[in-house]
Amino acid sequence: MKCTSVSVDSTGLQLQSVPDTSLPELLQTHPVLWVDFCSEDRKAVQQALTPLNIRTDILEALQHPGQHVRLRGAADQGIVDLNLFPDPREARSHFITMIFLKDMVITVTPEGTNYLEQANREWQSIGQSAGLTPRLLAFGFFNSVIDNDTRQAQDLNAQTAQYSQLVLQKGGSNQSYSGEVLRLKQRTILYQEVLENQYAAFGLLPVHFMAQDQGNAERLERLVKAVEHLQRMAERIEDKLDDVHEKYLYDIQDQTNRRINLLTVIQSIFVPITFVAGLYGMNFANMPELQWQGGYYYAIGLMISITAIELYIFYRSGWFK
Repeated sequence: MKCTSVSVDSTGLQLQSVPDTSLPELLQTHPVLWVDFCSEDRKAVQQALTPLNIRTDILEALQHPGQHVRLRGAADQGIVDLNLFPDPREARSHFITMIFLKDMVITVTPEGTNYLEQANREWQSIGQSAGLTPRLLAFGFFNSVIDNDTRQAQDLNAQTAQYSQLVLQKGGSNQSYSGEVLRLKQRTILYQEVLENQYAAFGLLPVHFMAQDQGNAERLERLVKAVEHLQRMAERIEDKLDDVHEKYLYDIQDQTNRRINLLTVIQSIFVPITFVAGLYGMNFANMPELQWQGGYYYAIGLMISITAIELYIFYRSGWFK
């Protein structure tokens, strides 16, 4: 388990790796604004947080990420599970648990992720370190979340445009397009689920932020509007994917119909020919044509004539278009 503390001094923000066992002592001696636990072992995180006088129901909620958007209770302590995409091309999501205390924010992030580093880049652009507070850092973290969501939407939109162009150019000639489009649609649906979770989480945050100042209310409003915009974009992307898939299926059906038409033409040509061959293949004693010297050529000519007449009729009827 990796534990990182975020504090501020005269030089700015300081990110420092600390043993989780020494966290209570660190909090007593340093003005820590943020603590991040990068671990999949949430029970160990729960044990590390037990000495910090955090409500029992919040600590218990750590064991079930995604099941609690926010626990009701006092405004000075709360918990939010935020759903995120760790990688634009990975078809799964991660839950980050955020615990809001009176003077500190605690996050629990999955192993192998770098959410704190992403948030730190956003924090560096906030402004003077003297005015930094846990709430302000939380907004910086949320901004990095929105940036990640925006990159995800741009990636989905670009891939949708790519497959749309390929289907328009080549139709159903490439059988792999259908699977790729369906996988892209699956990612889009998962992306929408992530946005729905974020929308719910941001909508419940005012209990921890609105009481601070009007600026926090405006920041929360911008966050919610950004998620709403991304949700509308995701809906448009899904509609485009539906259109692309329908166009692909239409092309496949059109190719199938053309093959069936070709087989129908061939069958229609051979039916009368087969009838002629079957007629003269009957073993009756009195069949005058069998005694003709040119009977064979007559039968062949009859078959060719029937074929030519059929082809002409099919052509005039538009069967070959």
